Amino acid sequence: MKPTTPAAVRLPQMRLDFAPQDIPEHVLKIMAMASCGLTEKILREPGGRERLDAETRRRKQGMTG
Repeated sequence: MKPTTPAAVRLPQMRLDFAPQDIPEHVLKIMAMASCGLTEKILREPGGRERLDAETRRRKQGMTG
């Protein structure tokens, strides 16, 4: 069962402003390894390829529209 948030509850919004050059090199490497690991994990799941493809299409549509 997925947890749900009632429509009347508004969670606080947070915004972080930074430039990519502000991120240390070792942190970029850790983030890249984590990203690759998550992608590999999803691809091993049944329907994982389809989920990733659908997410890629959704992101590309957002960039163009």
